[in-house]
Amino acid sequence: MELALTLTVLRYTFLVLLYIFVFTVVRHMFKGTKEKPKTYMPQRQTAYMGSENFSVKTGTSSAPRLISLKPLPGNRNVFYLNGRTTIGSGRNNNIVIKSPYVSREHAVIFKRGDQYWLQDLDSKNGTYLNGFPVKNPTVLAHGDHLSFGGADFKFLKW
Repeated sequence: MELALTLTVLRYTFLVLLYIFVFTVVRHMFKGTKEKPKTYMPQRQTAYMGSENFSVKTGTSSAPRLISLKPLPGNRNVFYLNGRTTIGSGRNNNIVIKSPYVSREHAVIFKRGDQYWLQDLDSKNGTYLNGFPVKNPTVLAHGDHLSFGGADFKFLKW
């Protein structure tokens, strides 16, 4: 009788712990979906992959910029960089690339001192610099080739 009672208590304890575990896992899965939108609204530049048009902010020709290597006929293909330029398919990015292969928040280019750095933001398809995957923040050099989920760019510092 006492053994049966102990086993029953252990079974219910196990079930309670299992439910707590499942609840915790599900809560962590949906944790990022309920966040409020960022209050910071950067200027947006949009690059549509495929048959859509490019809509690009204008700037000076000597400013640091990304140039699309796959421009569409008759459209501008220059994206000027500021101190922190985010790249992705989400509408809150500075450069929005509408492609199924680009993550919502794919990568960021930021200025530290007088150097520009490229950092992948744990994107699903990765960020590539001169054909190599970017795992850590990496310094960009004039003429570097950047790739974000099928969108190819050339970095020009001068």
